[in-house]
Amino acid sequence: MTYTFTTTNLGVTAASGVVVKHVMPAQTTFTSVGAPAGWTCTKPAAGGNGTVSCAKSSMAVNESAAISVTVVVACPFPAATMTMAATATTPTLETSSSNNSASIVAAVSTPAPTITGASVDKSTLWPPNHKMVDVKVNYTLTGVSCVGARTTLSIASNEGDAEDYEVVDPHHIRLRSEREGNGSGRTYTITISATNDSKVFDRKTVVVTVDHDQGHGK
Repeated sequence: MTYTFTTTNLGVTAASGVVVKHVMPAQTTFTSVGAPAGWTCTKPAAGGNGTVSCAKSSMAVNESAAISVTVVVACPFPAATMTMAATATTPTLETSSSNNSASIVAAVSTPAPTITGASVDKSTLWPPNHKMVDVKVNYTLTGVSCVGARTTLSIASNEGDAEDYEVVDPHHIRLRSEREGNGSGRTYTITISATNDSKVFDRKTVVVTVDHDQGHGK
């Protein structure tokens, strides 16, 4: 996450010894800080947390400076929002110091795990010889580190029973190459779920068919 603080000298004279300080929010770690030429910044070590402080010897009337801070937000983040605040100070006499601090509240969300690239290495089984066939289920699961997600497979069929299919592991199943003689063919529906102990984040489905005969398919 990158956020920016902008400080402007709204006084009637140049401001000397300007310092902008920002205390990083909890559950964030420092990556970098950027400031215009003429500013000098002190900062936490990369991966640490603490205070970012940027200083300039003098700011002219109406001069502005944008200071950007980049942090890594802990995942999962323990709240729905995060507040970033900064304060500007100067020893120069000010007409008002009521606008020397500012803050912003940002919404924070945990990215949900997603399943992409779902496919099988055998989309059609032939011949229907009643044998169990090994099938590989391909997919990629991303975004699991925050919520401890894992994948599970489940299988359903429009005919037959549970003895006709088996889940071996999260990427391998076994299906019976069989269909009813008076039907239109068998369809196995394989559901890939990204889940943890309390929530299902994503689902994708793939199908494997056993055609009634080769004239109807492969």
